[in-house]
Amino acid sequence: MDMQTAFNKSYLGLIKQGKPAFNKLEDACKYRMRDGSHIIKCAIGHLIPKKDYIPSFENKEADRIWNSLPLGIQELPVAFVMDLQNCHDKWATKYATFSGWKKDMRAIAEKWKLKVPKQNRKAA
Repeated sequence: MDMQTAFNKSYLGLIKQGKPAFNKLEDACKYRMRDGSHIIKCAIGHLIPKKDYIPSFENKEADRIWNSLPLGIQELPVAFVMDLQNCHDKWATKYATFSGWKKDMRAIAEKWKLKVPKQNRKAA
């Protein structure tokens, strides 16, 4: 997987979802979690195919489980993956605003020379 594809999947997945994958009871971000009748995911969770997800990933940063992540993610720079994860986690735990998250994602795109994907109006 290339960086632009990963960025697009994370960005558009979180836009569609509209909120971070944050478990208030545990005060922790999650790669995947049930939210009512839906499964929501974090920035990296959107990159992990269902068949490759392992519940033991939870409560660990991506760099700590790197060798267990799918090869598509392992092809990416660790620093880039951590930027995506930290941006999601900041949205969930620090200021929890959608506009703040989008601003931080634009900064990641600029840092890594990527383009912010266009979203359809329905997803926005």
